[in-house]
Amino acid sequence: KLDLFSADERRAAVKNIPGIDQSTIDGLDKGANTDWQDAVTKNAFTHSHNLAVSGGTGGFNYRASLNYTNLDGIVINTGKEQLGLRFNAQQKALNDKLVINVSLSSNQNNRKYTDYNIFDYVNTTPPTYPVYNPDGSYFAYYDFDQQNPVSQQMLETNTGKEYLTQLYGRVDYEIINGLKLGVLGSTSHYNLHSEYFQPVLPGVGNINNASQTSLDKDSKKGDIHINYLRDFGKHNLNATAVYEYNDFTNDNFTAKGQTGCNTNNVGVC
Repeated sequence: KLDLFSADERRAAVKNIPGIDQSTIDGLDKGANTDWQDAVTKNAFTHSHNLAVSGGTGGFNYRASLNYTNLDGIVINTGKEQLGLRFNAQQKALNDKLVINVSLSSNQNNRKYTDYNIFDYVNTTPPTYPVYNPDGSYFAYYDFDQQNPVSQQMLETNTGKEYLTQLYGRVDYEIINGLKLGVLGSTSHYNLHSEYFQPVLPGVGNINNASQTSLDKDSKKGDIHINYLRDFGKHNLNATAVYEYNDFTNDNFTAKGQTGCNTNNVGVC
């Protein structure tokens, strides 16, 4: 935490400003004692749950796992919820000359993001301003780089959903002693869908605005490889040949909109 003025320290400092009049002093003092750093943060609770199963028979073995994690953010109205699945398996056959490996992982994340603009307002808003009015509504004010950071963070919608799926497979076969031929392939798909909406904030008179973004990333990789490894007394021979394939695509789309008039700029709609 930054060492900022308390309300009493600010009151004393304002009174010592040369030439300041009482009406200005009264206008800056709303009778509150607010620690704005505490107002936008909280103690966060996190819990995680994991389940795994593994086994095998003969030349086959596997492991599967499932996990769920919920992370409460230390900033108000933020957090992350994750659900993940992973599976790995290996099969050996033909006197272990043939080895097959496969794996699958999938994760889904639901996120509530922080509007980092609120930290500017935390540092510039007087601690003599309250967070709420007596009736429980948000205390509304607006000045240069000053507005209620709590209402901004709580009233905005700022979320994202992420999906990541990865699939991997590899097959290797030992043709003769020391000579192996194999193929490898993998695919990865990532999707992010985010939503943002800022309403007209109390006292700010801003134009409400919204946006949605969709992002897709796809990666496909593969190779055919052959490897020869042989020892001849004190000497050894190691030769590798690989043909590799890579394909990557990145596609994204964003839509934005706004309605209303900015009451702080007359005539701007």
